Amino acid sequence: MANKIKSFILMLFITTPVLFNNLLRNPGFEYWIPGNQGQDSIPEYWNFSFLPGISGTLTRTDGYDGYGILINSSGNRAGYDLEFYQVISGGVVDSIYALSIKAKKNSGNPGIQFYSVWLDECEQEVGFPVASGIFGLGDDWEQFEIQAEKPQLPDDYPYEIVGFRFGIRIHKSISEVESVVLDNAFFGPIILNLRESKTRSKRLSYISAKGNVLQLEYGSGLSGMVKVEVYSIHGIKVREETLSLIGGSEKISFDIRELPPGVYVIVMVQDNFSEFFKLLKL
Repeated sequence: MANKIKSFILMLFITTPVLFNNLLRNPGFEYWIPGNQGQDSIPEYWNFSFLPGISGTLTRTDGYDGYGILINSSGNRAGYDLEFYQVISGGVVDSIYALSIKAKKNSGNPGIQFYSVWLDECEQEVGFPVASGIFGLGDDWEQFEIQAEKPQLPDDYPYEIVGFRFGIRIHKSISEVESVVLDNAFFGPIILNLRESKTRSKRLSYISAKGNVLQLEYGSGLSGMVKVEVYSIHGIKVREETLSLIGGSEKISFDIRELPPGVYVIVMVQDNFSEFFKLLKL
């Protein structure tokens, strides 16, 4: 079968100040405290609940980046087995948010589901739950993300929406014991505000290439290190790499084969200088 050639459309954008702001505390599960409900320890600021008929353990393990959390569940029941969540109080002022987490299976054939709710000033649930389908997990890390739009309240509703319950439900299939590994949870506003620039910078610019490689082309005489950050359109960082600019070459390659099709923002930073590109990978 002939190899399918990936296509890329590249556009240069400039932006108002971009803040990729994660409102979750301890999103990478790096900090642990003495546990409860029979657990030796749990990630700080996070909570969990096993459903009736289900037992299990939460354990610190190697994650995608630093520590992650290994969740084992055993027992049989219909529906989900465990809910793992954090309550965000305050700071929810924008209209549209992104939810994201990295996950992979450890044993069995489990799945995960976002199931979250908006909260008012009294921590009462508001509007409809923010729910995804059930994502099946593989042996390798994958990033799962959805959008959540803050609901419109009736004019006579006495409270404001100020909080959010970020929840992950673990679903077991038919195995008696199954386990998943989670890392890098994210909840933050989608605040990218990009507009097209009519001219390219003479200092740094991208050109497209065949296959899964983009090339970074830079101005004559420029040298040193440049940091290349890749964000999803939701503002979630999916990759970061520091590249060396070699005087006289004026061109280096950047591998994007691991990025699934979608829209990305490429941020290149050197010293106090930065440029933003929008990338559509087909």
